[in-house]
This record gives sequence, structure tokens and C-alpha cells, in this order.
Amino acid sequence: MTALLLLAGTTISYAHSDIRPHGGRMVASDNYYVELLKNEGKATVYFLDANEKTKGNKGITGSVVFQFTDKTNATLKLTAKGDEKFIAGNDKASAFISSVVILKVKGKTITANFAAIVERKKAGSYTTWSRTR
Repeated sequence: MTALLLLAGTTISYAHSDIRPHGGRMVASDNYYVELLKNEGKATVYFLDANEKTKGNKGITGSVVFQFTDKTNATLKLTAKGDEKFIAGNDKASAFISSVVILKVKGKTITANFAAIVERKKAGSYTTWSRTR
């Protein structure tokens, strides 16, 4: 299932190496960016424009597929929170090692693949990451 989701996206994405507007990892997908943060018991997703400005969440739906260290997967619906972000959470959501964020924006599918990542350090209330090798 995860392999299908990785291939099903209509856009190509690549990761940025540094920390972005909300303190998470950011992946470019088409003419947009998707930023992902690990928080206590949940993941937070932001949708940004080409200038790295938050676009908001109105009219956007989506899901995230998590892969965990125990080799299990979970697909969770993204829930809009406030005007700018999405939240996905369950008892293991902040312990994922990789994920695929899938957003539906005006009938277009935006897919952001966050390759295997590990916790690096705490920066304020968010966790920052580095790639595994």
C-alpha cells in the first residue's frame, strides 16, 4: 500500500536540508512546499506557496501515511486546525521514521515524501530532524 501511495502522486518532490518557517522539514512538490513537524503524539503539516508562505488549509483535504520503526504503517486523515495547519495523530504518530503526505488542492494531488528521518534535537516546542544514512 505504501509503495502504491509513493507512486500514485502526480508531482515530484525533494527535501530541503535546513529548518523552515515553522521549524519542521520541508519538501517541494510541484510549485508548493509541504512542511512536517513532529509534536507530542501527533504530526503537524503546513501547506506553503513557492515563496515559503503558509497558504492556509481552507478547502484542502489530505492524509498522511506513517511508517514506524517496528515496520508497521498507519494512514491517518489530516484534520484542519485553525486557519493554517493540519494535524494527524494517534498513539504512535510522533514516533514515525518516514511518511508520505498527500493533499488535495483544487482537484490536484500534491504528494510530499519525507524519507527516513531521525530525531536530532529539540528546538523550542518542535523537534528538528536529520536524514538517516
